[in-house]
Amino acid sequence: MDCVVNICLIYYQSIDNLLFKVDPNAYPQVINDWAKHKKQDIIRCGLHQPSSAMSKKVWEQIEAHTNSCEQTHYKSNSYGRWLTLLRAIHA
Repeated sequence: MDCVVNICLIYYQSIDNLLFKVDPNAYPQVINDWAKHKKQDIIRCGLHQPSSAMSKKVWEQIEAHTNSCEQTHYKSNSYGRWLTLLRAIHA
């Protein structure tokens, strides 16, 4: 558990390094906005497995891209196309 806590702290520290820099002009505003977005709990849990309640096994089975529509399309077709409703439910 300590390892997970340390990994989560590293994630926060990395984001904080972008947000709380010594020189306010070190990064463009778009970088600051990006870092603020990635620091939100709901976003962090989707990007960083140790921060998620999802098991590592399930996390690793999910497609590597973030396009949920594309992922849904892939999963919808993984059991075949043109299935009857009953067959699709049992698939």
